[in-house]
Amino acid sequence: MNILNLVEVDFGAFIFDELCRNCGALVETDFYRGSSIGALQTWKQKLDENFYAQELSPYKTVCFMCSDSKGMQTEDESSLAVEETDGVRFQVYAASIYQGLSQKLIRKIKYDGDRLIAQDLGLLIYKAIERSFAETELGKSFMAGVCQFSPVIIPVPLHKKRLRKRGYNQSHEIAKALAQLLPFKPEIKTDLLERIADTRPQFDLDFLERHSNVINAFRSRKCLDPEKHYVILDDVFTTGTTIKECVKILTKSGAIKVSALLVSRAVL
Repeated sequence: MNILNLVEVDFGAFIFDELCRNCGALVETDFYRGSSIGALQTWKQKLDENFYAQELSPYKTVCFMCSDSKGMQTEDESSLAVEETDGVRFQVYAASIYQGLSQKLIRKIKYDGDRLIAQDLGLLIYKAIERSFAETELGKSFMAGVCQFSPVIIPVPLHKKRLRKRGYNQSHEIAKALAQLLPFKPEIKTDLLERIADTRPQFDLDFLERHSNVINAFRSRKCLDPEKHYVILDDVFTTGTTIKECVKILTKSGAIKVSALLVSRAVL
């Protein structure tokens, strides 16, 4: 069997690890990941000779074309807002708008057990912050506020029943992926905030139902350090009822500086 037949047979299995969650095409990942560099240099040379210089996707679950055409590469959909709850004002930074590809990825990680997507959602947040920090006052304002204090990321917790059923907390997985990319190394704490009520999923509730659904749903497990900056991380900000309830609990436990960091913000 010649090299072209080998390429045809093993192209996907050897070089491409995943199918794009948006279009189903093979994801163009790093040729050198986890393999012999010498062997892969030979493969890459043959591919370049017989096909073309392949653009590589920076993502693990989204192909280059989809990430480029859907704005995951260059477009800045991030937003920074100031919210308030019980007299406490806090910043909410969202990396994208909850629609299209970001919406699809979030639904897959939450409801289809697609845990690998957390790596890409962490990267999506990082790239949005990086662009905003370099180009806009939004990122500069948020990052300056975070970096002034010792940052602690608190993933919004799941109730223990839902955690057992899903097998992971998607917010925690996204937080771990993001923390690996940030130039500073924040703590990730899952023992500061606990969800004590097995609440209904928020997506099918109206505003009043969302509010009542999360009242008294959380409790703090420790006194918090007023010298630290606590960043609540979640997947989607819709009406903000979940985040606001978390902020209330954290500030009552001693936190002074609290912000929220989201993958996406819904447009209402």
